[in-house]
Amino acid sequence: MNSLKAGKVLEQIRSKGFEVEIQNGVNLFVVNSIENFSDCWDEINTKGVLNSYAYLRSLEQSMPKGLKNFHCLIIENDLIRGFLQFQIKDFDLKESLNLHTHNPNFFNNLFLRLQKASMRFIKHDLLILGNILLTGQYGINLSDDLSFDEKLVLLNQCVEGFSEYMNKEKGFNIRSVLIKDFKSEQDQEIVLPHYLEFKVDPYMSMDIKWTTFDDYLAELKSKYRVRYKRAVKKGSDVIVKELNLDSVIQLKEEMFALYKQISTNVSFNLFDLNKDYFIKLKENLKEDILINGLFFKGELIAFYSLIYDAKGNYYDAHFLGYDMERNREKQTYLNMLYKMIEDSINKGVTNIHMSRTAMEIKSSVGATGENLFLLIKHRSRFINYLMSLVLSYYVPDNSWVPRSPFK
Repeated sequence: MNSLKAGKVLEQIRSKGFEVEIQNGVNLFVVNSIENFSDCWDEINTKGVLNSYAYLRSLEQSMPKGLKNFHCLIIENDLIRGFLQFQIKDFDLKESLNLHTHNPNFFNNLFLRLQKASMRFIKHDLLILGNILLTGQYGINLSDDLSFDEKLVLLNQCVEGFSEYMNKEKGFNIRSVLIKDFKSEQDQEIVLPHYLEFKVDPYMSMDIKWTTFDDYLAELKSKYRVRYKRAVKKGSDVIVKELNLDSVIQLKEEMFALYKQISTNVSFNLFDLNKDYFIKLKENLKEDILINGLFFKGELIAFYSLIYDAKGNYYDAHFLGYDMERNREKQTYLNMLYKMIEDSINKGVTNIHMSRTAMEIKSSVGATGENLFLLIKHRSRFINYLMSLVLSYYVPDNSWVPRSPFK
């Protein structure tokens, strides 16, 4: 984005939020509802559908428990220098990190018990710059008029100023900051004082270059075509239906239960979706979200969602859920991946974003990974130093083997 005159936007939000003085003539205007930007947000949004007014309104209408949302307008000398999205989370490391071991070795189990014991003491308000529900950099939108170094200085000033204000004036207990997600290749020069860098699962995506699904299948190596036919045969009695708003409302509890089967098994999870999340997405995004349900003998056994970005002409594979027992029998997850590819071809998009997790199986259908990293720091210099010594022991190692399914 380019710097814009602040007058029109400030008129809309000045009485609906609060102002945080940063320094050097920079101020943050903060609102806790995207509805305060209803008349202008989509005019200034440069980050696609997942940063659109419709999506952010859906999120605010169905926020996960313990998560608070804030949108900040950066003003310098009556110019809008950018937007930031902050979230504050009641953070309990013991609840968020799912540590386990299958190694019966005494010392491995002793180390695991010590890790879990130490996690009990890490409870406070976590400040997140970005949207914890999404994979990708949606929380930082700074003016292209600023140099790279100016952006880094401004970003650090805003994070520090916002943290201090929220602690002193709003009664929060922010003790650590998480900034997400940076692409390793593009953002490797990002250095902020006292932040620790750590990598997470790669971001998976797939270029769609076929006009029919049969064209896609024809490009698969023989081994992977056999795998496709086997999966389809196992799921041959599973019926796929598009869910409209009424269906999503009716199946709300079943969808949440299937989502929970997956979310409780991930290695790190900061939130649980609100049960109304998919309802609000369908209400606000309408035809720009596709939600398909998979039914076996009339019972919902899985669902997946795809959000369409018209400007970028891509699908974003959003949250899903499936019955883990049925998955073994019906190869549900693999069949959903094939269906997502078929949906993408039929829609005519050029790419499907597949988020993180399950990298190897996504790789086996043609997706490729892009490395991401996050920045984290504790506001105590001493604790931050201790974190630098032990952080690698708490970041799950989800090693995987990339596949090459195409001829």
